[in-house]
Amino acid sequence: MGMEYDNLRLIRAFEHGLDPTSSEAGFVLVHVSMVQHSGVLVSGAVKVLNACNDRDREAFNEGLTTVVDALKKVNHVMNEMWNKSKPGDYTSFRTFIFGIANQSMFPNGVVYEGFSEDPMYFRGESGANDSMIPLSDNLLQIRMPETPLTEILKDFRAYRPGNHREFLEWVHNGAELVGVRKFALEDPESALHYLRALNEVRDFRWRHWCFTKEYILRHSKHRTATGGSPIVTVSSSIHLLCSC
Repeated sequence: MGMEYDNLRLIRAFEHGLDPTSSEAGFVLVHVSMVQHSGVLVSGAVKVLNACNDRDREAFNEGLTTVVDALKKVNHVMNEMWNKSKPGDYTSFRTFIFGIANQSMFPNGVVYEGFSEDPMYFRGESGANDSMIPLSDNLLQIRMPETPLTEILKDFRAYRPGNHREFLEWVHNGAELVGVRKFALEDPESALHYLRALNEVRDFRWRHWCFTKEYILRHSKHRTATGGSPIVTVSSSIHLLCSC
């Protein structure tokens, strides 16, 4: 069964995550199940860039189709969150993934005795650490608005593995160099595939915003996202929907 949801178990947990039927396990394992499709997404992205560089229209369309199919699977798995993790249970384990940067409960950071006398500020776990949507943004040349949240999301890059950062930068530079968006819009069929890919990214962000409202805003007065980013400002809401 590989990385399918029913074949996964947590080996450590904060509250009740060792119980595979718990909301904590559901929250984590849905994300793991989503990431299993990242290999196909990477493969499609590389094919798009190579085909665009060679001006191979057929291969370009095939690459975009692969990207769309991967994102569809990610969105399908993501939608399982409603069944696997109850919104009202999120607060029981959310505290552990807040982090200690820009959080009201740690206004002065945390001093790690025996290591440093200076307070330290680390961001918590967040979907912003993942590379799938940033990869899609870079490949499709989706521009991020200039907002405070954009700067925070850039800060999250430092928490990704080095090879992830290097690959994302390579995709960004490659898409800019060969002109993925321009090449896609020069042909009706390519434009359709490109718009389908954009729609999957839009769908992902809409679902994420719905989760934010139901899992956090409806059940907590602490309206800072996990990791220390703002949620409820106008610019943040637009960012979540448009370019996370």
